[in-house]
Amino acid sequence: MKASVSYHKQWAQNHRENVRRNWRAWAKRNVAKIKIKSRLRYVAKQLHILAVNALWRQRNPEKMADLKRRWNIDHRGLQRAQIVRRRARKRLASLPGSQWQISEIYRRAEQWRKWGFDVQVDHIFPLGFGWHEPANLQIIYADENRAKHANIDFTPRIIFL
Repeated sequence: MKASVSYHKQWAQNHRENVRRNWRAWAKRNVAKIKIKSRLRYVAKQLHILAVNALWRQRNPEKMADLKRRWNIDHRGLQRAQIVRRRARKRLASLPGSQWQISEIYRRAEQWRKWGFDVQVDHIFPLGFGWHEPANLQIIYADENRAKHANIDFTPRIIFL
């Protein structure tokens, strides 16, 4: 058996061009088969990664809790943007394509909060009347936002940028 393997390796090295030509011809005839095998290998690798990660999370619950806590602290603006997007989707008030700009507004509001300002992102026109889009959002003091309710004519003391 060992002699056979070394013979085949030697033959393949001596006939490298023939092997390449034959493989290319086979690959042209079997494109679908190659794509399927490639996809199966990819899916198997992804499932393996998911299984390893799940096992790690199961064995390290304290580290996972700490990671989640730190992520939540670092991404409060993103979380708030997701909550408002969910509410806007319920009311079918969200426009496509402006989500990154909206997330940026919520990140800016979170930055103002870190600096000690009690601010909220306000819809100038309430969601029942206006869209959930960057042009309809402003950052104002939280107490003014609560007092405003759905009043369109309300003018805040300061609009944060």
